[in-house]
Amino acid sequence: MKRTVAMPVSQAMEGRKTSALENYLIRFFERELEVKLTRREMWRSVRFVASLFILLLTLATGEPLLALPALALAAYAYRGVAGITARFSEKGGER
Repeated sequence: MKRTVAMPVSQAMEGRKTSALENYLIRFFERELEVKLTRREMWRSVRFVASLFILLLTLATGEPLLALPALALAAYAYRGVAGITARFSEKGGER
């Protein structure tokens, strides 16, 4: 018989908020890319978008030494979403 663990109400509510945020982000990416995503793929996409934002900020500062680590971060994050972009491009990117 499995034993269930009762969480305090605040932790349970926090878990539901996180799930609601994840569901919202998954629906957003699916609507924009028209590709089905898992939670892991959604978080990889969020990480990639955040790394691109950091890269743009560092390029805006005009410091090339700051842009190199940001470029490496964006390249590393792209590895996680390469499969998603491949599925998107297989569909032809049509809307």
